[in-house]
Amino acid sequence: MNGSISTLNNPCEYCWLRAPATTTGAFKIDMSDNTNTESSKDNNQKSGGKLPVFLRLKPKSVKATAADRVLKIDLPESSRVVMGNKEYNFDQIFDEDVTQIDLYKKALFHQIENVLEGHDSLFFTMGASGSGKSYTTLGTKTTPGMVHLAVNTLFRSLQEHLGDYEDIERASESTNPDKTSTTIEASLFLDWTKDNLQKPAFADESLCDEKVKIDKAGAYGVYISMAEIYNDKVFDLFEETSPNKKRTALNVNTDPYTRKTFLAGITKIFAANEQEA
Repeated sequence: MNGSISTLNNPCEYCWLRAPATTTGAFKIDMSDNTNTESSKDNNQKSGGKLPVFLRLKPKSVKATAADRVLKIDLPESSRVVMGNKEYNFDQIFDEDVTQIDLYKKALFHQIENVLEGHDSLFFTMGASGSGKSYTTLGTKTTPGMVHLAVNTLFRSLQEHLGDYEDIERASESTNPDKTSTTIEASLFLDWTKDNLQKPAFADESLCDEKVKIDKAGAYGVYISMAEIYNDKVFDLFEETSPNKKRTALNVNTDPYTRKTFLAGITKIFAANEQEA
């Protein structure tokens, strides 16, 4: 699930990876100040509720340099930034020269490990307009973003352990009564993507070559959902819309057995491989 939301007038890009789990950890976040941060969150029991926060510095532009509006910061070993009487602490600070792949390996790769261990993961970025949120998350046509790198690692790790659509659907329906995709839905969506989306051409060296160790005794299935949070309501971006049809807001429910929060009725599309995802 990916998209964009706005929190405290501070735009945010996020990607949510769901995995089956019996329990999930709790977390708290307090962001009363607007800071240009690239953030990731690992909300599993091993994290103890701690929210890892990373700061990525955006390369200065010629215009900003000419206007003398560039604040020079020497990266402290303690990963701490002091501005005026306010102090900001980060798990790690990345300078302007950090590559997408290096950022991914240090800030996000462990999230994929977390997913394949049966937990949920959420990665998101926060910052002012033009601070680099979209570039970090989605990259460019030639440079993969965090979403592309995460999907690549996911399928690279699963490979021959991916289950067939019919088998995964039967297993999913027996354990989760929530709506899943259908063959018709998946076919229509894939036909649309072939006609409307241009596949990025990423060089092999720009992708992460590491894999996550998985339980080889099981079969895995990957589903894609997309939702939008607008005016405190959640909408399914795969829902068929028309000028005369009002969008239907999704209900945010809690599973009585696992205590996990989920979006009731959201469309889930089965992705057989990385290209489809």
